[in-house]
Amino acid sequence: MRLENLDWAPSKTKLRQFGILLVIFGTLFAVVSIPKESNGYLWIIGPIALGLAGLVGIFVPTFLRWPFVFWTLAVFPIGWTISQTILLAIFFFVFLPIGLVFRVLRRDALNLKLSNQPSFWNMAPAKIDSSRYFRQY
Repeated sequence: MRLENLDWAPSKTKLRQFGILLVIFGTLFAVVSIPKESNGYLWIIGPIALGLAGLVGIFVPTFLRWPFVFWTLAVFPIGWTISQTILLAIFFFVFLPIGLVFRVLRRDALNLKLSNQPSFWNMAPAKIDSSRYFRQY
């Protein structure tokens, strides 16, 4: 994904889905992060703010436009880095070993090896009777 492909004007459906996710994560945040000893209001205010923002965003989707765009910009580098790392791993752990094995076995599927022939022209197969085209099976 490229930076210019980011969704700068998300649809109302996408913003409502984002609001629903905020409500879900606010609830999970409240359940998981309930401290044993209350040492601040962050553990109470954070989940409430997420849940309220999500609820407002469900009914008024344009309220969540800028948080959605900010969140998209914030997580873009993470997604880009992970996708490049996965592509690099696929290349080094799949294609490179296959290529090395083919090189050791001297496999030349494309006939790229140079030889002492006067021409590299490959002859076409003999002409096939055109009546066979009318017999599909």
